[in-house]
Amino acid sequence: MNPTFTDLKVYVKANIRLYNTGRDIFNRRYGPFTVDSLPQVPRRTFAALSDVADTEFWPPYD
Repeated sequence: MNPTFTDLKVYVKANIRLYNTGRDIFNRRYGPFTVDSLPQVPRRTFAALSDVADTEFWPPYD
């Protein structure tokens, strides 16, 4: 089963950028989503943040 962001929106804090757009700070979409799997950070976002977030930060998101 592959939920959409609309399905998951109820679990996100309301009235923040992610809730309103389904996109990260670089305006990149999250997804696709799979039941029983953690959401993935978009690869380009991962690359952009790698300079400030070391490898110990990422395991829950990769």
